[in-house]
Formats: sequence, structure tokens, C-alpha cells
Amino acid sequence: MLPQKIAYLDLGTRKVEVKEVPEEVTRRFLGGRGINVYLLYHSVGPETHPLSPQNPLIIGPGMVTGLKGIGASRCNISGKSPESGLLGDSNIGGYFGAFMKRTGIDFLFI
Repeated sequence: MLPQKIAYLDLGTRKVEVKEVPEEVTRRFLGGRGINVYLLYHSVGPETHPLSPQNPLIIGPGMVTGLKGIGASRCNISGKSPESGLLGDSNIGGYFGAFMKRTGIDFLFI
């Protein structure tokens, strides 16, 4: 399995840090929503307000995004929902996920 990379973007300091997703996490959660939820679970506590800067927005294309085929253009966006205070996510189609993967980045953690 190819190593997946996360770009951590801090909009306050305008810094970017790129890290690899641990292989055990990639094997267990594959990609897209699975790794998004893993990252959210390990970065946000129950005390984090959904509208605070500490609540990340995590964007992750699926494992097959960018390949030729039906359904191979999906991308998941996750964060702590202001409505429920729990996981909130959305799944989108289009070219964004494929173009992001072509840069060598598999996840954006904003």
C-alpha cells in the first residue's frame, strides 16, 4: 500500500506541515471518511466548540479517487458539527479530490 500524506494547514500562522499517515491507520481505515473520522477523533475533544478555530476541517478523497471508473471521484469533508456537536461530514463529487491526489497530498487538515 502506498503511503498517504496529510497536509496540516494552519491558517493563523500560514504554515503547512506534511506528515505520513501511519500504515496501520491506512490499512484499518483505508481512506476518505474512515481516516477523516480517525483524525477528527484524535484531534478534537468534547470541550472543543464546533465554531472555534480548534475544530478542524478535514478533506479526504477516497482510495480510488482519481482512477478511471464510476464512483472514483468522491471526496469527503469532515468536522465537528455545530448542529449536533458530533461528527458532521459531506461527500462531494467532481475533480477536486483527484486533483488534490495528483499533488501527492491525500488529506487536508485545516
